[in-house]
Amino acid sequence: MSNQVSQKQAVIDGIKNLLGSSYDPSQPVKDQIKPIQLTALKNSISNDIAAGLIAYKGVTSDAPKVKSYVSSLISNHMRKAKELNGGSAYAPTTTRPASTGNTKVAKGKVKNDQVLSDLKVLLSTLQPDSEAYSEVEVEISKRISSLSSAAVH
Repeated sequence: MSNQVSQKQAVIDGIKNLLGSSYDPSQPVKDQIKPIQLTALKNSISNDIAAGLIAYKGVTSDAPKVKSYVSSLISNHMRKAKELNGGSAYAPTTTRPASTGNTKVAKGKVKNDQVLSDLKVLLSTLQPDSEAYSEVEVEISKRISSLSSAAVH
């Protein structure tokens, strides 16, 4: 379909529509969006992919796979898109294999953190479109941020 919206544009437009006049491009969207709004965005983008309105190369009828993909898609664009991350240049961290799977590396120090591992296990037991899933994602981000800042000191 030639009239499909790009995935990035769909996420940006969806977030701007959800936040409305409270959208502040100078602040990261992760600090502005509420878990219930994030869930609504995931559902909306999943539905639009299934309807063929958003570019997607996978099988659109596999709803659980699409929802999981959309969750990662939104998270990635919230971090990387300047329109959504407060105008900051994206600075990726690298990943290296560890005994509990990929663990974030901050300033060359691998963090094998039990709390982070437990949060990831909990996340894997939740439905991607649930409020609890969104809340655990936020806690994982906070923990990674905390570990990264601790490694810098």
